[in-house]
Amino acid sequence: MVAAFRSISALSYGARTNTTIAKPAGTAEGDVLTLSFLLAGVSLVSPPAHTLPAGFVLRPGFPSLATDGGFFGYTYVADKDATDSEPADYTVLHGALSSDALLIASEGVTLTGTQQTVATGGNDISTAPGLTPAGNGALFLWVGHNWDLYGTGATPVAAGGTPVFTERANASNSLMYAATGVQATAAATGSVVQNPNDNASADTSRWTAVLISLEASEAPPPTTIVPDVVGLALAAAEAAITGADLVPDSTEAYSGSVPAGDVISQVPIGGAVVGLGSLVDLVVSLGPEPPPPPPPPPPPPGPDVLEPEFLGFPNVRIRGLKREEDAIEAAIEEAIAEPPPAEPTLPEATVSGPGVLEMALAEPVPALEPLLLDAVLGTVKAPPKGAALLRAVPPAPKPAEPPPPAAPTIDLAPLLAEQAELRAAVKALRADTAALIGSLKAALALTQEEMTSAGAAQQVAVLAEVKEIASTLAAMAAAQRARDLADANRRRAAAIASRILEDS
Repeated sequence: MVAAFRSISALSYGARTNTTIAKPAGTAEGDVLTLSFLLAGVSLVSPPAHTLPAGFVLRPGFPSLATDGGFFGYTYVADKDATDSEPADYTVLHGALSSDALLIASEGVTLTGTQQTVATGGNDISTAPGLTPAGNGALFLWVGHNWDLYGTGATPVAAGGTPVFTERANASNSLMYAATGVQATAAATGSVVQNPNDNASADTSRWTAVLISLEASEAPPPTTIVPDVVGLALAAAEAAITGADLVPDSTEAYSGSVPAGDVISQVPIGGAVVGLGSLVDLVVSLGPEPPPPPPPPPPPPGPDVLEPEFLGFPNVRIRGLKREEDAIEAAIEEAIAEPPPAEPTLPEATVSGPGVLEMALAEPVPALEPLLLDAVLGTVKAPPKGAALLRAVPPAPKPAEPPPPAAPTIDLAPLLAEQAELRAAVKALRADTAALIGSLKAALALTQEEMTSAGAAQQVAVLAEVKEIASTLAAMAAAQRARDLADANRRRAAAIASRILEDS
């Protein structure tokens, strides 16, 4: 276990009989508990009588006296090893006095080989002589008492640079201060100094400064300091790293600012303390990143291709191709993959008896169907006398579609002109269809009562007229279907031809 600070309990300065302080949070068996307390009073020229909590042993050299006029203050430091049954708090028994206290719990340390220095003074800076621990990883405790209240005290600083202290207790209602730090190597700390009040004015109050070292209970693994090799050539960097008993590893990256072969960065950074044999990752420069290669030139135009069959036309010659033959075939297949438009049909109407109109409705009917059905259903709202108005019958078989006309070449101009003519013809056909549907509505103008009261001969005549109009509509729809199919076929041919001409 690595030596480390665990937690601390602190008590404010005040008048009391007996001083009780809580056990630090998280205290565990094997921790070292360090109790520092102050007993003070007027004209207290000798240390007051007191009794330590059970198990605590007073460190040699204590108490340490610091006076403030006629006020006398005695600082004590005692330790113990924590057990698995520590009480919730600890009490120092004494008479009516003023007191203050700190209790620090440290883990991974032992009282064996512990050292301390104690100093008192009356100037503006508290100073404790340095210590040299016996082994690596020792934990240092700084405990200070000053007759001026803390709350603004600066963190202690070791002249040797290490350990680096972390403040643990610095309350404005306390006369005591605590800080801790870990010394990675068994090196001398040098004197440790602190400004108790962190102010610019001179301070002549008396103070006590205590520096304690607690050795690590388990010797930490040997360590070394990582050399800073950023900016060095790779060979020099690797030599410095192996010289520090570390292992170099390198990767490469482009850099516009670091010359090729020099180190761009390293992990861990220079100055870090790591275990012997640790890996140091280096990133080595490849120099500026080269520009990307230019794109390959476009392929030259290919030869003419004679297609045996293209959109139903035999022996079509396509000029100026810029693709391979298989790519051309894939493009043509994609262009003609769209299915042809649905075949427009009209229901076939027959007269099967008085008041019954039969129409084949088994297949969907295109745009003419809603108009025709609206005309029928809008006039006769219900079957006369319960008879069926519309009766579904199987549709007539579709005639075989004629093969598309053959053409040896694709000529865009005639295709576009014919397309315009087809559109005009379709527009005229739609106008004629609307007129015929009007006639159908007029033929069905008889109300249900008139149809019921009319004789059979009159009903047959009306239905015959409806059948004639429906047959005319079916013929017109067939003509429109032929024009739609021809128009769709030519539009697809024109689009594909346009694409091929653009690519050529």
